[in-house]
Amino acid sequence: MAKKQAVLVAQNISLSYEIKAARNNKTRWTRFSSAIIGYKKTINALEDMSLQLNAGEIIAVVGDAGSGKSSLLETLGGAAKPDTGEIWAIENPVLLNGSFSFFRQLSGSENIRLTLLSMGVDKSQITNLSRDIIEATKIRKLANNPISSYSGTTKKKLMTEVAFAQNPKLLFIDQRIKLRGIQERTEFENRIKTLAKSGCCIVMVGLRTAAIDRLCTRMIWLDKGQIREDGTVKRVLPLFRNRKR
Repeated sequence: MAKKQAVLVAQNISLSYEIKAARNNKTRWTRFSSAIIGYKKTINALEDMSLQLNAGEIIAVVGDAGSGKSSLLETLGGAAKPDTGEIWAIENPVLLNGSFSFFRQLSGSENIRLTLLSMGVDKSQITNLSRDIIEATKIRKLANNPISSYSGTTKKKLMTEVAFAQNPKLLFIDQRIKLRGIQERTEFENRIKTLAKSGCCIVMVGLRTAAIDRLCTRMIWLDKGQIREDGTVKRVLPLFRNRKR
């Protein structure tokens, strides 16, 4: 068996954050005042978690709401700093999540160029990469229009293609990519598989179980900030489907 090549290792990472919550008091006045003033409540998003991501893996991260899926990707992707633990990565991961955004007043082509530059892509590669991205997302006729006029689906596809074009070694996708029809789904999944064959590790949140079964090579099931199961899709998917809710 070939030895797995690690592209990211996380050891004993924990992450917590505070939220403002209302107190559950009995009198009308205290209920009203506490709803305004509130109190701080600590949420343990990740608890002493360790894992290794390997080159060529396509990983689905699953779990019920509040299990820590987004917190894990944000921490591994560098968007959130863990309270404890260490993370080693072969390069800075590309993280596609809700914070990934474009400049509304600029055109699609201008946003592509700026995003590639902000991600450290060499200027000599920008023109060719921009052309490839525009072709892949089929927005040639819209490329010079303000991106505010694009549909949400088109924006997400554009974000994804910008990430693909860089040939990253680590790609984290924390959003559901809406695909129209079998052809778009097949094209997207083929891009993911091609990227994985090049040595990239892709980690995704928001996949349906059918897509996980069809596309992924590994599955991580989170429960209350901890890894409940981590293994092949064949082993973990039935356990997740049959979980108690």
